[in-house]
Amino acid sequence: MLNHPPVSCVRHIKMRSLLRGIVGVGSAIFLTMGGVASAHSVPEIAPPGGTTAGGTIVTGVAAPGFAAVEASLASALALTSEGEIFTWGGNPSGELGNGSSEWFSEIPGTIRTDNIPGGVAFIAIAAGDNHMTALGDDGIAYVWGNNSSGQLGIGTIDNVIDTPVPFSTSTTEIPPGVQIVDLAAGSEHTLALGSDGWVYSWGSNISGQLGNGAVSNTPSTTPVSVNLPLGISFTSISAGWNSSFAVSSEGAIYAWGDNTYGQLGDGTIPLGGGIVSPIPVLTLSLGQGITATAVFAGYQYTLALGSDGNVYVWGSNSAGQLGTGAGNLPGDPMGSGTPTPLTNGAIPNGTTFVDIGTGLNAAAGLSGDGIVYTWGEGGDGLLGNNTTGPGTPCSCSTPVQTSAIGEAVTQLAGGHATLYALGSSGAVYGWGRGDLGQLGNGEAFTSSLVPVLGVHTVVESVFFGSTQGFSFTNENGIITVTSPVNPEGIVDITVGAGVFAGSVDTQTTITATAVEAFTYVAPPSIITNALPSAVTGADYSSQIAVAGGVVNAQNYNTFTDLGTLPVGLSIDSSGVISGVPREVGTREITVRVSNLAGEDTQSFFLTTTAGQPEITVEVIPHSGPADPSERGGKSLAHTGENPAALWLWACVCFLAGGGILFCQRQKKVKLSGTEKV
Repeated sequence: MLNHPPVSCVRHIKMRSLLRGIVGVGSAIFLTMGGVASAHSVPEIAPPGGTTAGGTIVTGVAAPGFAAVEASLASALALTSEGEIFTWGGNPSGELGNGSSEWFSEIPGTIRTDNIPGGVAFIAIAAGDNHMTALGDDGIAYVWGNNSSGQLGIGTIDNVIDTPVPFSTSTTEIPPGVQIVDLAAGSEHTLALGSDGWVYSWGSNISGQLGNGAVSNTPSTTPVSVNLPLGISFTSISAGWNSSFAVSSEGAIYAWGDNTYGQLGDGTIPLGGGIVSPIPVLTLSLGQGITATAVFAGYQYTLALGSDGNVYVWGSNSAGQLGTGAGNLPGDPMGSGTPTPLTNGAIPNGTTFVDIGTGLNAAAGLSGDGIVYTWGEGGDGLLGNNTTGPGTPCSCSTPVQTSAIGEAVTQLAGGHATLYALGSSGAVYGWGRGDLGQLGNGEAFTSSLVPVLGVHTVVESVFFGSTQGFSFTNENGIITVTSPVNPEGIVDITVGAGVFAGSVDTQTTITATAVEAFTYVAPPSIITNALPSAVTGADYSSQIAVAGGVVNAQNYNTFTDLGTLPVGLSIDSSGVISGVPREVGTREITVRVSNLAGEDTQSFFLTTTAGQPEITVEVIPHSGPADPSERGGKSLAHTGENPAALWLWACVCFLAGGGILFCQRQKKVKLSGTEKV
């Protein structure tokens, strides 16, 4: 049952942004398989708010589900969108991480977190033959399972560690301040990618798979630095049986460790020995201008994704696992030491690939349109197409399409004799061997020739704050729900879901929380009763007061005038009437305020009175000489005085002129009474 040659979980899962519920609308989660983004997009909640009366139909709420899956020899683990880990399958070395001594479990359950700081969420997972590792959002690797070769990196050698513990951060070659950003697990060794772009390793080094320049029967129980070329930064890693790989930021692949069957891809098949320091893979054989975007190490064979979207393969081909159309005889594992393109087989021309999963001697490829193709050994139903391998209408050495899964697939993973697919809804599907419950469907002592539904979630409730919504539907992990009645304010949207293994209820619930995702707004009500009067020619300003529509100091109300304001006045969107009125009289005006919850309309009477009359002084230029000296005096236009002086001068002139007229009139009167001589 477990006497086959070991196979490692070949891939790492790197998460650029962990979805903890929905932290901000429109945010997103990216699971990068070997550098290729292939993940659940975080939908946008719409509308982002509604009335306090409830009844708003809200779409785009993400259901809690699984965001990544990985597999060891006979067990598997899956990472939820909230950073929790579930495990199932075989448990001979504590792979389930739950502290139990049970030999296996067909019911997925959570790992124990006794030795993990509170608040730490997991953002990446990897699985070796019999050991597991997970990356916390604190930059620490947590490990459990078999530690007979120091593959847990905890500074000791133990047979079994059955609950997760942090790896050693004391005696390590990882520089201070460098955090782990990615993990990969091989048969009995582990790789870590640092935030400095460097690769670190620990565990067995029997074939030079630690890459530190030596082959040793003595394992390293703490991280050591890999002898990679200086000046090169690495973006992804992968670990095979006794071999290791890293992809540089330029798209070059470096490999080290066991190369017995050409799995390092350097063009040689040395039949023994190991490469103790990284060497370049012959990526030139991919084609002119094509670089590698990801590498996936299987058991003695290797696959890579090219920048052209094609799959390239090299290493052992004992069961047609290279998918090149020709498999070697059983027991004759010779393949190719040079990367070779995958043969199309049942793959339509023009198909590109975004992910790969590898089992012992079988592999699966995920196309860009979410379809899964398989090739290699078909025993136990590993092809997933309702066949068991050679002698069937479809050859194992060329890709075939799996039976329908029922939804688009976003990620693949492979164990010893079981393959897995993660659906866009966050459900995990499995096919192949299930004798120890590896399929995760609640059954053991069975196998499946086609993909079956394994661990998944069923939404049970949606809460807006502390009030439950109603009439929700779930379409591929995207929920539509009707909002309940709530007071004005901003609330979280929390989705609760039960975890099921096939049709079996695991009696476990997980939640996903969209933080401050929905704003309850009360319908606006104008509370201003009257407006102050206005005066023509004078600045005017008056605020229309409203109840409702202001949440956490943000005003959701918008005001409009229904075309009734007097000339010179206007109202802005915040409800301030302002301007300089130019009309006298009383006018009825109507104002409308609205927000996403409703609207209110109110009429007011605005009285405008006349202000002080405006006096305009017009200075008429003199028609005589422009030079005052020619007139013997100064004109008003040339006094150079300020307006007050001009007014004073005008008054003086007026009075003076009046006095002269009075004197002249008196003189005339006197003369009229005098006898003529």
